[in-house]
Amino acid sequence: MRMIFVSGGWTIRVNVSRMMKYLFAIIVVGLITVDSYAKTVVIRKPYDLKGGKYEVPANTILRFKKNGKIINGEIVGCNTKIKAARKRLFENVIISGSWDNEKVYSDWLDFSVVEGYDNCLNFKNLMALCDHTRSQTVFISKGTYWTSTRSEGEAILIPSNTKLVNKASIYELPNSFEHCALVRIS
Repeated sequence: MRMIFVSGGWTIRVNVSRMMKYLFAIIVVGLITVDSYAKTVVIRKPYDLKGGKYEVPANTILRFKKNGKIINGEIVGCNTKIKAARKRLFENVIISGSWDNEKVYSDWLDFSVVEGYDNCLNFKNLMALCDHTRSQTVFISKGTYWTSTRSEGEAILIPSNTKLVNKASIYELPNSFEHCALVRIS
């Protein structure tokens, strides 16, 4: 097999055997960046943070495979992209930092349709995966979800530049507030 790489006026032609192709690809990826995302972290099975915090390195892609998910802790993105199917990726996790996702799905989080279950953290995490400086679409799957609110804030803060595709019914849990917002757009 013959592979050709062009970068900065240099052309590299290499005859690569099947066994060497993988090793060569690793070496070249380290030298020639295809885009601004230099690292990919592949999550193949549940990764338990055990209450700790994982700060994702800058410009990393998190690629979730069939059984991959992150549980029990906090994850902080740094211009991080997610590549995954519409399945649960995060359980009992707090999400913060900066994220670069064109599409964000409620299926990625542990939303519950049990009446009275407070999905407030799930809604906050869902919107944390967005960035108000970029255009993105958030998909909330069909279901009935309950959430708490605060007297001085909102349950769901939708970042600007966000298109919301909502197939859900969202109810506010009972509270004693005179006024509160369920949804607000920043």
